Amino acid sequence: MLFHERLYQLHIILGDKNQPALWEAKGWQFIRANLSKVTKAARGPASLNSLQYIPALGNKYLDGKFGKLGLSEKAEKKWLHDYVNFPERKDWLFHSVELWAPGRTTCGNQNLAPDVYLGIANEGYYSNPAAVIFNPYLVLAGAVDMGEEYLSDVNNLATVICQHTKAILHIHKTIPWGKSNLSSGFTDAIGDLLADVTHGVDRVDGTWLSGPRYRVGL
Repeated sequence: MLFHERLYQLHIILGDKNQPALWEAKGWQFIRANLSKVTKAARGPASLNSLQYIPALGNKYLDGKFGKLGLSEKAEKKWLHDYVNFPERKDWLFHSVELWAPGRTTCGNQNLAPDVYLGIANEGYYSNPAAVIFNPYLVLAGAVDMGEEYLSDVNNLATVICQHTKAILHIHKTIPWGKSNLSSGFTDAIGDLLADVTHGVDRVDGTWLSGPRYRVGL
């Protein structure tokens, strides 16, 4: 089996922008237990990558440097927006966080796509709050060959996320990690869907599209 041929149960979720953000401590706590259960059952430990911008002198922002991150309380102290213990993080600009289990490097070395993938994007990063109609945009995928019990846990995680974010859209479909491409091996990887919500929704159900970014048919 080639890397991109592995099948996944893919979930695309658009949350209600008025609910607590998942990258904030009060939001993350609602999904932590279910997420931990799924990642602990994977063939290797989870690896996280978060893109954020931190205020610097001269009204500038610098890329946040968090080092190697796993799924742990120690790692959360580096990137999570915990305003109680780290009030200065209210000024941080959160863009996205991605989780692979096992990590991206391990998957590459094994030539096997992850057992589970989670991506969370802050739609508010791209525009002023008044222009955003949903937040966050979330991609969740669990490998089908992990078995029914594992997929049940992934689906339970999706349900918890939908409940917490009061999702205005939740669609899902079984698809391969990527699409075969003669020149580059494969394209349209699940791990690339977080870059554009219209692309993510289209891989599940193109009939939901109704135009450019922020104009998703709901």
